[in-house]
Amino acid sequence: MDPDILDFFGVMLAIFGAGGIGVAVVSLSLAVAKRLQGGGRPDAEVLTELLRLRAELDELQGLRGRVAELEERLDYAERMLARGREPERLVGKERAT
Repeated sequence: MDPDILDFFGVMLAIFGAGGIGVAVVSLSLAVAKRLQGGGRPDAEVLTELLRLRAELDELQGLRGRVAELEERLDYAERMLARGREPERLVGKERAT
């Protein structure tokens, strides 16, 4: 085959390839811009999932408060237990002396 024809097809392939990529980029950019402006409406499945996730988040936030309260109670119990053990240790040390 003639090298000029191969060069011609190579140039044409590069031009059409670049054009196709350009069209794809522009189409994608327009779709993203439309989505960011709120033009696309989410379907029912997405809305249902969003509501489910929000309910689960609310539940987890409530559990976070309960865990914090339990941590405080545990700290208090540990302090009371430590306070109760100290006199026993001191009494044991005094008897040994």
